[in-house]
Amino acid sequence: EIVDLVLNGKIDTKKKASESRPWMSDRTLKTDPQTRRYYKLLTIGRMPEFQVYHMMVNHRCGPGAIRRVFGSWKPEEIGSGGGAGPAGRGGDGTPQPQDAKGGGNLSMPSQPPQMTRNKTEEFQPGMHPNHPIETDSLGSKEWESLKVAKRSESGSSGVIFVLLEKGVLCLKSGTSLAEEMFGALVAQAIGTRAPRMRLVRHTTGEFAMMQRSLKRTVSLGTKIGLSRILQRQNLAVMEFVNGVPLVELKSVPNSEIMSEIGAVLALDVVLNNFDRLPLLWDNNGNAENIFVSAGRVFALDNRVICPTSRAVRERHLEKVQGLCVSLSRKGAAAPEWKRISTFWSSRTMMGPLSTAAIEALLGGFRDAAEKIVKGLTKERLNGIAKQLEAMSEAASEHWKKQLAGIDVDFICQIVAVIRESLQIK
Repeated sequence: EIVDLVLNGKIDTKKKASESRPWMSDRTLKTDPQTRRYYKLLTIGRMPEFQVYHMMVNHRCGPGAIRRVFGSWKPEEIGSGGGAGPAGRGGDGTPQPQDAKGGGNLSMPSQPPQMTRNKTEEFQPGMHPNHPIETDSLGSKEWESLKVAKRSESGSSGVIFVLLEKGVLCLKSGTSLAEEMFGALVAQAIGTRAPRMRLVRHTTGEFAMMQRSLKRTVSLGTKIGLSRILQRQNLAVMEFVNGVPLVELKSVPNSEIMSEIGAVLALDVVLNNFDRLPLLWDNNGNAENIFVSAGRVFALDNRVICPTSRAVRERHLEKVQGLCVSLSRKGAAAPEWKRISTFWSSRTMMGPLSTAAIEALLGGFRDAAEKIVKGLTKERLNGIAKQLEAMSEAASEHWKKQLAGIDVDFICQIVAVIRESLQIK
């Protein structure tokens, strides 16, 4: 009967949807100080509605402001559709505030609740304390303690959050896993924080126990996603970073954090990683691949990209040279920072960058450039490549093809351009 009414035009579904979600039609929300940040997250950042709703709850926005954005919809209705529950909810479904650093529920019990298969939707990784798990120490016994697993709702690669007895960590797969692990090791070599990763050998008992535990604890929706991820065979265990992505920060961080972000910029230049901040690349940038956790910056998804085309390689080397010369001569006034400032204003909630903030970025970039020149020798890079090659015995042929695409000579050329352009001895 309802379908007939809709088809006959007696029910205006567009009007009803608009009334249920005022942010879709109310342009005044972008000028109201109480709602403009969340309006931009929904319209520009395209963040899922239930995440923005619970962000407003966690930030202690008044019920009037929340109603102006979402109308009369309940969180369950907003969060439905993706198979994942809303962030920051208690065991009874009540929204729970989190601390300012995104570190976890203020009233969270000391012991995590028992999770079962039908509790997948309630699992929110950010509600659990940050446990720096040594990923190399995990074995079959640790996987037996797996309580719940949930697929990430953002990003194009397969990422699964899992809760063990010790805490939360991530499982990751994808077509560029070897390149990401190489980039993470390069980041660690120059002192930039990145989640530690290791390859799980699909011929081991650990992998078998992991599969059994995942199938035992997850919901049907997650199980469908898991089947695709586990079929790839190349699977990495990765540390979980419990923090706040750059896109969600309310104000420009202090100079120390900005300096660390500048170091991430230098890392991306040497990796040719365009999926972060658009310093050299003609894209919109991705503010979700930099996390701030406990006052420290973490670089996520550190993929190294080595083009096969000689012309593309030479073009990147020319851009690196132009960038370094410009920064060396003009400092914070270099035109390249205008692209970063535009990104900061349009893709985050923090507004424009001050001269002092740009100076901090530049200082971090220069410090990291020196570490790159002095630390990323050809011997060191070859050592990192061999470290990944040692995993190839039990890995798939696709893993070996990914490793073949990592060209140490090209990376060395980038390092040489940085050295000469910035005149680093």
